[in-house]
Amino acid sequence: MPRGTGGTGGRTVQRGMLTDAVKELTRSLAVNPDDREALDLLAMAQAELGSPLEAVKALTRMKQIDPSDLSYTSGWRASTGR
Repeated sequence: MPRGTGGTGGRTVQRGMLTDAVKELTRSLAVNPDDREALDLLAMAQAELGSPLEAVKALTRMKQIDPSDLSYTSGWRASTGR
């Protein structure tokens, strides 16, 4: 399944506007719930905002979409410092 763009949520994450990014990514995922890039960005933003449960939900959805894709783990480790 192709990766999406994450919409403007990705740019918002890069600017450090995490609360706005979560809103934008959530809207993007309402249109395309299988957008792994948006899910990855959402997980990182949620982790940075101190919402680990929400981050895990996004990562779980990514794993459901493509169980063989382990690319999400590098982003998660980077966002949590692990």
